[in-house]
Amino acid sequence: MDDLLGGGPPTTSIDNNNDDDNPGNGHVGISLDASNAEGKSESVAAAIKGRVDDMKRKQEQAISQLRENENKKEKDAADLDSVRARLEPKMKLWAEEFGKKRAIRALLSSLDKVLWEGSGWKTVNLGDILEAKRCRLVYKKATLKVHPDKTLHYEPEKRFIASRIFDALSQAMTEFEDKGGL
Repeated sequence: MDDLLGGGPPTTSIDNNNDDDNPGNGHVGISLDASNAEGKSESVAAAIKGRVDDMKRKQEQAISQLRENENKKEKDAADLDSVRARLEPKMKLWAEEFGKKRAIRALLSSLDKVLWEGSGWKTVNLGDILEAKRCRLVYKKATLKVHPDKTLHYEPEKRFIASRIFDALSQAMTEFEDKGGL
C-alpha cells in the first residue's frame, strides 16, 4: 500500500541508452550499433548490421534533406528581398495616398491594377461596393485570393504582392468595421 501512495522505497529505472547529453533520462533501451552483434549467431549479427546500416542511411538522408530545406529557405529569403526592393514602391502607392491608408472600397476597386496577370480577379467597380454588405463580400473574395496560406506555392514575386495586398486589405477592413461599415 505504501508503494501506491509513494511512501515505499524509491524505484529506479535502468538506462542502457548511454546518452551523455541526457544522463538518467529514464528511458530504457539499447543502443543500436555493431557492438551489439558480438557473441550472436551469424543471422542475428547480420540482422543487427542491416538495421544499423539502414539507420545510418536514413540519418544521412534526413541530414541531407534538412540541409536542402535550409538552402531553399535562404534562397527564397534572398529572392523575396530582391522582389521587395523592386515592388515595394508600387505596392505602397496602391495602398496609400498622400501618406494616408486608403479606404477599403478604393483598395478593392483598384485591386486589379496590382494583382499579377492570370490571377483570376475580376475588376470591381466602385459603384458595385458602395453597399456595406456587398463591400464585405468582395473583401472576403479578395482575401481568399491573396491569403498567405493559399499563396505558399507561388513564386516570390506573387507571394510578396499577395502578402502586401492581404495586409492592406485587412487593415482597411478593420478601419471600415470600426467606423460601422461606412
